[in-house]
Order: sequence, then structure tokens, then C-alpha cells
Amino acid sequence: ARSSGGKTTVYASWNGATQVRSWKVLSGGSVVATAPRAGFETRISVPSSGGRFTVQALGAGGRVLGTSKAFSARS
Repeated sequence: ARSSGGKTTVYASWNGATQVRSWKVLSGGSVVATAPRAGFETRISVPSSGGRFTVQALGAGGRVLGTSKAFSARS
């Protein structure tokens, strides 16, 4: 994730995972952004410039396939 100008962009990918349909970004246990999978790496705009995030990979029907470790954005 990268922060600049009060905005954060999270980059999500899962090498070889063909079942991922979309991504969900969480901060403090709340959903702050979602995005459909877009190729190998999906760019997700998050309306926040700080905090810690996790990303969930979602399959068909919104089923959670996996969750990342918590991370912070870099400037």
C-alpha cells in the first residue's frame, strides 16, 4: 500500500489464485473499500491515509478465501 496526498492505494494480488472474484479492504475491523479483481494486480483506492489494513480475497458469492496479515501504507 502507498499513501500520498491524504489518499491510500492498496495493491492486491494472489499468485495463481483463479477463484478470486473481488477484494475487500478492512481497517479497524470495518470495510473501507471493495473492488472487483482486475488482472494479476488490483489497485484499490482507500479514503484514508493512515492506520493498519488487512485485505480479504473473495470468491463466488462473497465467500472469504483468505485474509492478509495486517499492514500499514508507505509514503
